[in-house]
Amino acid sequence: MLTLPPHCSHKLQSLDVSVFGPFKTYYTQASNDFLLNHPGQTISIHDVCGLVGKAYPLAFIHKNIVSDFQKAMICPFNKLAFSDEDFMGSFVTDRPMPVECQIEGNAREVQPVQSIVSSSATANQPGPFSAANQPGPSISTSGFLVMPEQTSPFPKAPPRISKGGRKRGATLILTSTPVKKQLEAVALENDKKKNKTCSKKKELKKTLFKDIETSSNESRISLHDDSSIFL
Repeated sequence: MLTLPPHCSHKLQSLDVSVFGPFKTYYTQASNDFLLNHPGQTISIHDVCGLVGKAYPLAFIHKNIVSDFQKAMICPFNKLAFSDEDFMGSFVTDRPMPVECQIEGNAREVQPVQSIVSSSATANQPGPFSAANQPGPSISTSGFLVMPEQTSPFPKAPPRISKGGRKRGATLILTSTPVKKQLEAVALENDKKKNKTCSKKKELKKTLFKDIETSSNESRISLHDDSSIFL
């Protein structure tokens, strides 16, 4: 089974390699011929079928399809057909996936304290005198090479930021029993939330109407009291 990674169809997809390119050229030629034969007229959706019918038998031929599989190294199979240069175009947007906890497989070996002390003691002891130990002019043997990528690195896309929102779905068989029960449970929870919000809105409306009625009654009582005083 051959699986195609993302953004590689121009190298591995057989139709993209040697069929769709000639098909586009033949279709453009047919459309240009149509425009020359029908001056002042545009190509409508009713004319596309005829243009495709002219370009399709010229591009989708046995020779092109067989060369597709050979050029894409599918048949005969060749795993080492592509080098790293073929994938340099995706270097800018090639971002590593966020890893929550990265565990190093090879742990560093811890040296015992006694071995460290003994090694430092032997290093501090003076050795036998020789002419090679005398100080002389220092000559740097290691070369210092600076690559252009160090001074001006290639542009790189920023890391992915996970936005909290909808949960990622998965391929499921919706008619299966466990998936169906899970969807029904989610639908019931959503209905309960909607009913709670509706009940809260109704309670708010009732309280508002009650407050308005009480305030209007109080104002009427105060008006009656004032009229009795004037009488």
